[in-house]
Amino acid sequence: KEIDEKVTAYTGDLVKKTLEELSPEAIGDSPLSPERASQMLTVAGVAGLGIHTAAFIGGIVAEAATLGQLDGFARISAEVLDKLGLGELSRAMVMTPLEPLLLTPARHFWNAEYPSEIPDSAELIQMVVREVIDIPTFKKLMAYQGINEVHSQNIWDAHFIAPSLGQLLTSFRRGNLTEPELIDLQILVDLDKRYDPIWRDQWYNDPTPRQGRFMYETGEIELPQLRDIVVRSGLVPEFVDPFTGYLAKFQERLWQRRYLVALSAGYRAGVYEESRVRAEVAAAGYSSGVADWMIA
Repeated sequence: KEIDEKVTAYTGDLVKKTLEELSPEAIGDSPLSPERASQMLTVAGVAGLGIHTAAFIGGIVAEAATLGQLDGFARISAEVLDKLGLGELSRAMVMTPLEPLLLTPARHFWNAEYPSEIPDSAELIQMVVREVIDIPTFKKLMAYQGINEVHSQNIWDAHFIAPSLGQLLTSFRRGNLTEPELIDLQILVDLDKRYDPIWRDQWYNDPTPRQGRFMYETGEIELPQLRDIVVRSGLVPEFVDPFTGYLAKFQERLWQRRYLVALSAGYRAGVYEESRVRAEVAAAGYSSGVADWMIA
């Protein structure tokens, strides 16, 4: 019992002293300089080693003196404290403030003393592209990261920027690519060949409804073709026929307006009666409100 008490007291004093020296209050303002953090980390490491050594030696002496009867105390730690998570909780309480306060700046110090980081593959590729390093150096640095030469070459080959789908279609429309070539190159923009019928449907642009109206007015297309242009523009189905009719009759609007102007002049000259004006306005597809304005 006497040995156990002495060992416990000595170890407890070391723990208390170490925790006091590593407390946020003792460390002071954060962040520490990397140099100061490194010094304190060394002190903490020595103190921790002392605590473990004292506890270990004390445990051996105590076990020898008590014929192994202190084994129960070790079981308390393993079966009670650890299972309840109290050991982990205690560790977190100590390490949470120490991580940003001490460990991180200490890492900065040793990283500066012994720099060993290698740029990642994207940065290395950029270096090759800008001719800062050559391909053999690129592969060597990739090997340091555990990537063999085959994969390094594949990574390099895959970094090149492929033409966009829009650029491919422009080249195809200008006759610089054949159909089979376009289908093969679509893989570069990650288009699945299983859906080639869908991609093929997007190769060309449809005329706009306005362009369709112009072609219809000049007699280049018939009404069914004009309707198909409206359908392909994505208009809601219920409005396809009304809008097609509007486009087809659009060329009549100019002459309808001119007719109404002449009709209004005839009414004011007494050539037409009000009833005739209203009937003609309705026949032209205008509302009765238009007739009201004409005879006002």
